[in-house]
Amino acid sequence: MNDRPGAQLTTAAPPLPAAARSLVFTSDLLKVDDRLQKRLPNPQEINVEWVHALFAPLLTSLLGRPAELFAADAHPNPLSRLSLYRRLGREFSSAGWASLYDELGDEEVEDAIAERFAGSLVIAFEMPPYLERILRRAGIGFIDLSIHPVRYLPDYMFGVRSNIPEVSRRLHATQVPPSLFGDFARLSAARTARIYRNNLPEPGSALFLGQIEIDSSLIWRGRLHGEEDTELALTDLVARFPQVYFKAHPHRSDTARERALVESMPRCSWLEVNIYDVLARPEIALAASLSSGSLTEAGIFGRETRRYVARPSLVDVTGAPHEEVFLHGRHVAAPPAIFRAAWWAHVLGITDEVPAAALPDPTASALRTSLNQKWGR
Repeated sequence: MNDRPGAQLTTAAPPLPAAARSLVFTSDLLKVDDRLQKRLPNPQEINVEWVHALFAPLLTSLLGRPAELFAADAHPNPLSRLSLYRRLGREFSSAGWASLYDELGDEEVEDAIAERFAGSLVIAFEMPPYLERILRRAGIGFIDLSIHPVRYLPDYMFGVRSNIPEVSRRLHATQVPPSLFGDFARLSAARTARIYRNNLPEPGSALFLGQIEIDSSLIWRGRLHGEEDTELALTDLVARFPQVYFKAHPHRSDTARERALVESMPRCSWLEVNIYDVLARPEIALAASLSSGSLTEAGIFGRETRRYVARPSLVDVTGAPHEEVFLHGRHVAAPPAIFRAAWWAHVLGITDEVPAAALPDPTASALRTSLNQKWGR
């Protein structure tokens, strides 16, 4: 079963990293954010430069290969963003981007993009399905990074995956064990029991998690879902639950329209409580969203979940076997050692020596954290 639209997950195996002639750091080449005053530059360029700065020095020293960044060619080159949109007959807008996100539908354009990455090991950030499809079809190896949706541990984590079987196996073997997610959730819930005791949610209520306006997880069947879909979801929830709470995304640029919608609906309330405190409360019978990654966290906190946009979440938090994770192209949680050369040397197959594990420790300061009190130093 292939649960990623447009992706071809069964193709010729790409070469091992040592065979690559170069390293290319990239991301979604076509993303357009209508909220920006200047839409022509690639909004993912900042992420490409960030990941390059983090890891290019390590990978270059280990593989002895040059590293470059590629977010877009300059117009009027054939692979410039504007040239690609014109060739593909799409409006240069977020709606146009959504229509291309899963598949470009033009073999010549796909071949030209594949040629741009030929012979390279691609290090991507938030690789879109159309680019994944192109690289898999051409047998080009990649390592794809994302921000892992579990974000209540002491630090955030990278989600990571690869279409190179041996690299993928080593990523899977060195991942942060999903059992730790439950341990940290339990610790967080214990703290919540002490600090969140007033103005609690109504028993049997639903929680709806808002999102930023331009999010690739909101794309499904060529369309970017938004305000109308949120209204339909809330209408469905208020018909099923005695009370619905709306938790806005902390990085949403404009919440006024969302708040007006919430306040116009019966039995629907705006909620300002910390997300992890409300997820820990047993009064919440359902956590819902169009497609928020926080639904992954909600499940770990023991909440039933509902996703209104059918795009699957490609991250494994269950500890599934490698064969299943690799087949479906899913991300696993990279350990803190991802910032060290020894981890990359092992993952890339340069050495079989497994680096020492330094995993997040749920017992570190567990009593101080859960008690939420402090004495002395």
